[in-house]
Amino acid sequence: MPTVQPTWCSATAGKWAAVRLSTTSPARPMRPSPPPRRRSTSSCGLWSVTRMTGAPCSRSSPQRQRRLAICSSAPPLTTPSPARRPTTTCKGREGNDTLNGMAGNDLLFGEGGNDTLNGGDGNDTLDGGEGSDLLNGGTGADTMAGGAGNDTYVVESVLDVVAEAAGAGTDLIQTALSSYTLGNNVENLTFTGSGAFTGIGNALANTITGGAGNDSLDGGLGNDTLIGGAGNDSYYVNTSGDIITEASNGGSDTVFSTSSSFTLGASVENFQQVGGNGTAVTGNGLNNLLQGGGNDTLNGGAGNDVLDGGNGNDRVTGGAGNDSMNANSGNDVFVFNAASFGSDSIQSFQATPFLLLFGQDLLDISGLGITSATFAAKVAITDVGADTLVTIGADSIRLVGVSNANTISQADFVLAS
Repeated sequence: MPTVQPTWCSATAGKWAAVRLSTTSPARPMRPSPPPRRRSTSSCGLWSVTRMTGAPCSRSSPQRQRRLAICSSAPPLTTPSPARRPTTTCKGREGNDTLNGMAGNDLLFGEGGNDTLNGGDGNDTLDGGEGSDLLNGGTGADTMAGGAGNDTYVVESVLDVVAEAAGAGTDLIQTALSSYTLGNNVENLTFTGSGAFTGIGNALANTITGGAGNDSLDGGLGNDTLIGGAGNDSYYVNTSGDIITEASNGGSDTVFSTSSSFTLGASVENFQQVGGNGTAVTGNGLNNLLQGGGNDTLNGGAGNDVLDGGNGNDRVTGGAGNDSMNANSGNDVFVFNAASFGSDSIQSFQATPFLLLFGQDLLDISGLGITSATFAAKVAITDVGADTLVTIGADSIRLVGVSNANTISQADFVLAS
């Protein structure tokens, strides 16, 4: 298809010296035909002709061609250095425009419609205007503003700036950078690269999506949705309303939380409380590792779980499965209320003789319906090497390091009334 190309008489005068029409046949001067009025896309790779030979290249010229996008540029007479590249300005209209920048520092304005703005090389400024726009600054330190509508920004450089107004739609950042922090008023972030990714949200309700690597996702304040994908991902949870979405067999994943309560979603294995303020956490059907830090309530659920309350007075329920629990310091209560709680073990259990020095831990079997009257018939306490084994029916509790059976008595149990 023929293309119209200008030849400039002067870089400062801003006037057309001639207009040539490029074809497969030898070029000859001719007057270019204006593009159709209904054209809905424009590219800044095409030059805009304001008038024929000698007219100022000015948008205010009454003789300019009327187009859905007006592109102007001042190409130099010689090949420019990177510091002196020309500036291209493109403006769309009400249609769905496609505006493509060139090698310089371009100014692209989408105006109305759902526009696509591609900056190309250089330090570009992209303004989508109204509509749901796609803005890609390309290489360079670009500034992008979507305006009203649900806009998508493609960020390729750590020097890119995204400016979004409050309440101006639900917006998305797409980036292949190894780390990115959402700025104000942008809701969503998606990693499009490979390898590990660190994505950090803001005070809004963010959706942050990682990739196939070992990602670290932190939604910040707000009720966020964090999607790790494949890999061994780390999720940082700050509110109980945060949602973790993890694919089955998508690696071994860990939630780090400052929230006062949290329930692990499907396919997430591990939880660690951060800050030492205590938490109530519930596991799932996997083999969970649940770690508290204050006065915690840990519930392993099904699976062979490891539950460690850390310091503080903890309430720990292993649930079904063969669970391993750690008492640490504090007055901890270990709850056995499942009809078949399995073969569990407890490290660092403090029995009655240590009451004055370390406090006392308790075994709560009240949920099994065992009372003081039925205790002797239903509960057997025996030595097994350096440990004490408590047997209740087909299930058992091994108290690791409690070496004398007579240190465990009915006083170490919570019974049904």
